[in-house]
Amino acid sequence: MEADWNIIGKVYVSRIGLMDGGISLNEGRIIRIGRVSSLPRSRRVFRRRGIIILPGLIDCHVHLRGLNLSYKEDFYTGTCAAAAGGFATVLDMPNTDPPTDSPQRLRDKMEEASKEIVVDVGFHVYPPRLGEELREMRRLGAASVKLYMPILDPSRLREVIPLCGSLDMPVTVHPESRRVIEEASAEVGCVDSIGDFLHVHSVRAEVEGVREVLKTAGRSAMIHLCHISTRDSLRVVEGARSKGLACTVEATPHHLTLTSEDLFRIGSVGLTVPPLRSSLDLDALWSGLIGGEVDVIGSDHAPHALDEKLKSDLGAVPPGIPGLETTLPILTTFISQGRLSIELLVRLLAEKPSQIFNLKGKGFIEEGFKGDLTVIDLKSEHVVRPESFKSKAKYSPFSGFKCRGKAVATFVGGSLAAEDGMVMAEPGSGRILRVAG
Repeated sequence: MEADWNIIGKVYVSRIGLMDGGISLNEGRIIRIGRVSSLPRSRRVFRRRGIIILPGLIDCHVHLRGLNLSYKEDFYTGTCAAAAGGFATVLDMPNTDPPTDSPQRLRDKMEEASKEIVVDVGFHVYPPRLGEELREMRRLGAASVKLYMPILDPSRLREVIPLCGSLDMPVTVHPESRRVIEEASAEVGCVDSIGDFLHVHSVRAEVEGVREVLKTAGRSAMIHLCHISTRDSLRVVEGARSKGLACTVEATPHHLTLTSEDLFRIGSVGLTVPPLRSSLDLDALWSGLIGGEVDVIGSDHAPHALDEKLKSDLGAVPPGIPGLETTLPILTTFISQGRLSIELLVRLLAEKPSQIFNLKGKGFIEEGFKGDLTVIDLKSEHVVRPESFKSKAKYSPFSGFKCRGKAVATFVGGSLAAEDGMVMAEPGSGRILRVAG
């Protein structure tokens, strides 16, 4: 049998580590892993000196926008950014216009995305009004229910979480206490400065949000906590886990790299929610990462138009930064500095996301699995230049950062989707993921 592709280099195989050899892809799947001499003949070969072949990376926290927000990002530009950045799979958030909060809106979003995407895309959803609608959204393949606590009535937490548990559906949470944010907003009035923004989106707001959602959930459902940014939140999680509660933790590259001191220097371009924190919080996140308390890294790719991020009225600046094209280079730079290992990188960006969100056939290099691969070069050096992003969002708090290491190729479903930052895949070549419960 002749394979479609042979990819030759060092291969990362779970429970084994790096091995010299290659991988054969055929009809969208991995059909052989082994020494070069053991691979079948292939129609095409990808081979370069010094490359490392990883499972196709997964970003479980992405805002692709689209629909009525396509001026910020659309499904094509967002997934081009993913492919160029080394991601074979992304999970899209539901805070679109219109929001993904009903079976019909989920169908409409899937239909529009299917024409444009160049990597595989799954969808988180907002809780609909009726329980039967949530069951239908799960049947359609929704990856999780997203709860955005700052605008959610606490009574909805008590309604939605047990229902998700009965559907074996993860609950993905933005943990900030609505009560704490409303109190701080009343104290500040208009947000006129970065200091005001940090006061409203305080450490206390996050910690109380984490505490509230874990107390409400108990053991009724699996809770996935997005973009945890404080050491106190990690302590609350540790206590909950010690009591047998099922919860997983996500951290972002920006909270692992930048601090609130950097935010005062960067300005409005660096505004995110939760905001950048203290160096003590950053150090605690790193300890959690190395110690296993942090389960995944998500980019929280949240693009906006540049003129929106540069508004003179700080209170009108939407929070969010693009991250699909900077996440991997930042993390490979940490590998070059000895702070991160390839094994941990794969766990955070492939293995654990696939397990948490039940992405069958993804996240591991195994025969029979999907032909999703991320090929990296750890010695390649470059500077972050937002003007060259595939994303429509041409800004970044990492602008000018010198990075070591990047993706040189991304394979999605057995096809070469991107090479050296150039997108090779056609619009609509990616697949809509329908996650089974």
